[in-house]
Amino acid sequence: MIYDALQRRTRACQLTQLTSGWYSYFLGRHAVLESSTRQSIGRVRNSVGNSSVDVLINTMVKLLIEKKIDSSGDFNMDETLLTAKSTTRTVIAIRDSTNVWTQEIKTNFHMSVVAAVSASGFASPLIILPVVRLFKTELAGLSNDGARVTGAPKGCSNATIFKDWLEIFTTVLKAQGIEKAVILILDNSSTHVNIGKFCKTSLSRYSCS
Repeated sequence: MIYDALQRRTRACQLTQLTSGWYSYFLGRHAVLESSTRQSIGRVRNSVGNSSVDVLINTMVKLLIEKKIDSSGDFNMDETLLTAKSTTRTVIAIRDSTNVWTQEIKTNFHMSVVAAVSASGFASPLIILPVVRLFKTELAGLSNDGARVTGAPKGCSNATIFKDWLEIFTTVLKAQGIEKAVILILDNSSTHVNIGKFCKTSLSRYSCS
C-alpha cells in the first residue's frame, strides 16, 4: 500500500519536483519508514594472487635482461571508462533496517580513454566516444596535442579499435626513436584479441609480451 501510494504520486509528478514538505508529510503518515543511507551492490572482482604477481615480475625481469630493455621500452597500457555517478545516497527504507542496498543505474553517456605510459615517456591518449559518427566540432575540441579520438556504439573499446590503437602505438615508438624491443603490458580484456598474431605481422621489430 505504501509503495503504491508513492508510485502513484511519482507518476503524477514526473514533470514536477516533489517538495520537502510533501516528503515530510509522507514520512509522517507512514511511521514505519525513515530516511536511510543506501549501500551499492558492487560486482565481485577477481583478486590478484601472489602467484600471479610472481609470474609477472619474473617474466618482466627475464625480458628486461634478455632484450636489454631500459625504462623507455617498458609500457603499461590500460583503458579507463568514465561515467557520471549519482551523488544521492539517501533513500526511503523500513525503519530500523540494518542494510539498505541498491543497484547502480548506469548512465547512457560515457567514454573511454586508452593510454600507455612508460617510466620515461608516454603515448598520447585515445578517446573513445559513444557515437558512430564524429563531427568536426568534436575533433576540434581536443586540447591534448597528439591525442586521437574515435567512436564506438557504446563508448567502449573493441577488437577493431584495439588493433587500430596498436598501429598508433607503433608510430609513437618511431617518433620517440625507439628501435629496439619493447614490453607492452595490458590487461586480460576480451578486446585484446590475436595480440600474438598482430605482433608477428605488424610489430616484427618489437617484442610483445
